[in-house]
Amino acid sequence: MITRLRFSAAGAARYVGRLARSPTFWQGAGVIAGFWALAAIVDFLPLYAMTRVILLVVSVGVLLAYLPGFLEAMVARPIRDGEQLVLGIWVAWAGDIMLGVWAITQRWLDRPEWMLTSDFVTFIVFVKLLGATLHLTSPGSVEGRVPRGNWVLLAIAFSLGALVAGVLLATSMGVGLFGT
Repeated sequence: MITRLRFSAAGAARYVGRLARSPTFWQGAGVIAGFWALAAIVDFLPLYAMTRVILLVVSVGVLLAYLPGFLEAMVARPIRDGEQLVLGIWVAWAGDIMLGVWAITQRWLDRPEWMLTSDFVTFIVFVKLLGATLHLTSPGSVEGRVPRGNWVLLAIAFSLGALVAGVLLATSMGVGLFGT
């Protein structure tokens, strides 16, 4: 089991060897190859619609499967080991369902402009961000206490995200950041 990331050429070579012998890797590669084979023979719109609807139904299945744990985690005090991860899973998949319903509806209504600029789109992104935050802070959480390293990682991720967003906003608004 990989518990800590250590970078070395020998370690990377060992991992690649383990990966090459992994049935999980090859099964995943087969599924991905199957998708691309299907994409080569099926037009975009039917493939997209089929994939999006399947994802939506599977997402509902994930929510139902994790619902008992989610409900328990919502009232647990303090949150016990693993419950925060269940919260993150549930919230992130709820965001996927919202995104899926929104995307399908948008296509069905012939992409109305108001759906592209609605605050609800930002809310969906926020829900997914909340799910990611719960995921990122959950490893090693015990009795409601999140390890300091998880908070540091979250702060770094948020900071990098804010930096990239700031650069994108500045360049798209013609602010002239970095002499552009």
